[in-house]
Amino acid sequence: QRLCDYLKIEDNSRNYITLMPCNLFGKYDNYKPERSHLIASVIVKLHNAKVNNKNSVEIWGDGKVRREFMNVKDFADSVWFILPMIKHLPNIINIGTGKDYSILDYYKKAAEIIGFKGAFTFNLGKPVGMKQKLLDIKKINDFGWYPSNSLESGIEQTYSHYLDLPR
Repeated sequence: QRLCDYLKIEDNSRNYITLMPCNLFGKYDNYKPERSHLIASVIVKLHNAKVNNKNSVEIWGDGKVRREFMNVKDFADSVWFILPMIKHLPNIINIGTGKDYSILDYYKKAAEIIGFKGAFTFNLGKPVGMKQKLLDIKKINDFGWYPSNSLESGIEQTYSHYLDLPR
């Protein structure tokens, strides 16, 4: 935000704002275990458990912390939505779904889509992070933008893309 404020002072003929997205996921996510984010990691873990006939998958912590995730397509859509009205927007605007789910909920939704029928175990010795991360998206909603992709359809599309990757 400070850089945007500075750039406006230096050249007020241009408009700069800061878009703050929630956690993103989607088609070209990183599926490498050492670098992947939650949803990509969940997809890999559940897929591998399914194809290797594992009867359980480990979740770090107790699965109760809550996170907000949005399909990257919705973030791209929000940017195109915002561009024509950039002069009327505040300096910072949050982009998200306005909904959060527990980590366990993400595992359950992905398991249903992937077809994993096993159980979940909880590794309470692993870190879990903050209890909740949810953006206030009232500003962008007031301008008329809402995400159009459901969590389920986003996970389905992401999993389909994952299946198409070379192994």
